[in-house]
Amino acid sequence: MLLGSRKRPSSDDSTDSEQHKRTRHEHEPGELAAVSSTCELSDLPNELLLHILSFIPEVQYATAVSSVCRRWYRLYLASRRSLTLATARNEPAASNRGDDGTVALVSEGRSVLLRMLASCPQLREIDTADVHIVDSDVAAMAEQHPRLRRLTLFSCNRLTDSSLASISHFQRLRALTMRFALCIPATAWHSLLRQRSFVCSLESFSSTLAQIDDEAVEAFVHNASPERLSSLHLSVCTLVTGASLALLALHHPQLKSLDFPAPHATDAQLTLMCERMTRLEQLQLWSATNLTPTHVASMSTSLRELYLPLAGNAPAIVSTIAEHLVGLRKLLLNIDGRLTLTDVEPLVERLALLELLEIECRRGIEADAVSCITRLTQLQTLRLTACVDLSDTTLMRLARSLQRLSALELGPCHNITDCAMYSVATSGSPHLTRLMLLGARSLDDRAVSRLALAPRKLLEFTLEESQISDRGVASLAHSFPSLRLLSLALSSQLSSACISTFLLFPKLRHLRITGCQGITDDALPLLCNLTQLESLSLGHMPLLSQQSIETLKATLPNLTVISF
Repeated sequence: MLLGSRKRPSSDDSTDSEQHKRTRHEHEPGELAAVSSTCELSDLPNELLLHILSFIPEVQYATAVSSVCRRWYRLYLASRRSLTLATARNEPAASNRGDDGTVALVSEGRSVLLRMLASCPQLREIDTADVHIVDSDVAAMAEQHPRLRRLTLFSCNRLTDSSLASISHFQRLRALTMRFALCIPATAWHSLLRQRSFVCSLESFSSTLAQIDDEAVEAFVHNASPERLSSLHLSVCTLVTGASLALLALHHPQLKSLDFPAPHATDAQLTLMCERMTRLEQLQLWSATNLTPTHVASMSTSLRELYLPLAGNAPAIVSTIAEHLVGLRKLLLNIDGRLTLTDVEPLVERLALLELLEIECRRGIEADAVSCITRLTQLQTLRLTACVDLSDTTLMRLARSLQRLSALELGPCHNITDCAMYSVATSGSPHLTRLMLLGARSLDDRAVSRLALAPRKLLEFTLEESQISDRGVASLAHSFPSLRLLSLALSSQLSSACISTFLLFPKLRHLRITGCQGITDDALPLLCNLTQLESLSLGHMPLLSQQSIETLKATLPNLTVISF
């Protein structure tokens, strides 16, 4: 028969075709079905199908593959290398997959977690995100996935020393992050960090608010591999001193990222760190109050991100930063003094590529200094506290000049009026998603209506000490329904009627109404309908009883309520 010619099917052919349909899946594992007609994806063995599906972009993988059928969903789980957990709210139990591949733990969260761990044999990365895990969860991870490469445990306030014993079984772990691990004693950290077989494989170690002391750091320093370790973050670990900083500089000068508490670190210890760690790209020094311009001048010129507390001689240090660290992209300063135009000008002139600038100044930032910052046109995040005499004109200049801003936080804004809000809405950055105005005593419903002219991209909005009323909250809900964080603390004009308006924010995760004294017990039960809410700040609200707050906690067990 000629190539390409088609034979008219006979009854025998039909019989053979039906027989083929019944037997085309009855092959040995891994053997490709021999079909005489068109081959469909469902005819392929799992190995070949997985290879084809691997060409789908990661962002689309979860929805494009896992929703087709049960077989494809099982293949999707079997091929996963990373797993991110999240607390699902107001969702059915079956909805445990997000568009980004995130697994949502619903009310039966523990069983869902265990099933997911068992269904993903190829996992190499686990991130618990906002899920409060317990010791048994960590033990299950260590038992089922001993070859894990990266482990991020965000909320560790329920973990004990037995979790560290389980973590020690990850002998190939490359990155370990544990935050808020206050319940784990220092002796448990000593035991973990003394295990050379575990520590020597780490490339990154991060722990926040942990009882890690100098003894634990010493064990880590001696067991960590200089060829592997590149990042060490010990934020707010108050038991660590400057002696550990010097020891770290001696044994691990190759570090690229360092976040370290250095209370009362001596001049010699700081000098040793600055001179030896020449490869640093990110540096955060907490409580390093003895820092001098000489130390800054000897820091690594490859630094891209820098956080420094400046107790004294701040102008000289700021000037030295501008002169020697011209490659900075992110700068965070905590200044115990006053910041003037003379101090800011060197930063603006030399650090033109800054993308993030955060300055906390206890004695104030002069208005001229704030105006000078408008020349940093590459800024994406700007946070300035204790601004002195911040005016509409200054805020308008910031809004019009910084067209790449995605986050703007200013305070106090005592003199800001609705005119400036109109400029932010109409002339400001089209990328703005977070806006925080503290001490906004002159802003009311008119300011909110002006802000409503902005594109609906705002996700976080803070307006504290304002004159906004229930009507203004309704305007916010109409203009920015996708808000995830809303803070209206110390807004004296709000009443209980605003509680029902909060229900119009379907994606609201964090709500702060501290000091809103017009809210009573009668309205608080309405918040039970905000099942997606994660945190609620209450306080200085005399018309609220402790009983109503406890009832709210019982109704929403996953809600964190901050009341005082």
